[in-house]
Amino acid sequence: MGVKLLINNLKNCIAAKQPLQMGNVLKKHAPTLPQLEPYIFFSQKKHTRNLIYKNELFELVLFCWAPGHATSIHDHDKQYGYAMVIDGVLRVTNYELNEQGSLTFLNTMEIKKGDVDGPVGIHRIANTSQDKAISLHVYSAPLTKMQIYSDDLKYLRKYYLNYTSMYGKSMYSNKKDNNN
Repeated sequence: MGVKLLINNLKNCIAAKQPLQMGNVLKKHAPTLPQLEPYIFFSQKKHTRNLIYKNELFELVLFCWAPGHATSIHDHDKQYGYAMVIDGVLRVTNYELNEQGSLTFLNTMEIKKGDVDGPVGIHRIANTSQDKAISLHVYSAPLTKMQIYSDDLKYLRKYYLNYTSMYGKSMYSNKKDNNN
């Protein structure tokens, strides 16, 4: 019941026009690692984005991180977003856009199993540990593109997102641990 219960509670949260409560719903109704098993796909090359549920109002995506994997510095195209660590530890580095149009460092924090981060702004997420990590993300509305920033904190480009798997089926192979 874990994944379906979370989805139903997120639907109610969004229907009530309370997207800022998505983090609380995520924490209260988070599925267990075994309940998320059908959606777990790792890659040796980069973190993976595994779609669990999507409608016009929100999406639920499971991210799988091998050691050393990290996102670019990015925003969320003005969408609300929350992330909860299901397994492992992730490092989140937050930034804000300053008056000159470049980024200013805000802080770095580690989030561990059970922690919820959000609502997210501009940040980078990294698995700096020696172990795999898994995080569950919810975005309202679904996140289709983002702005990517370079390491010198200047705007770089718009980036359109894709999924490694959708609804438990790999977009690249039938393997649970692939090279994509």
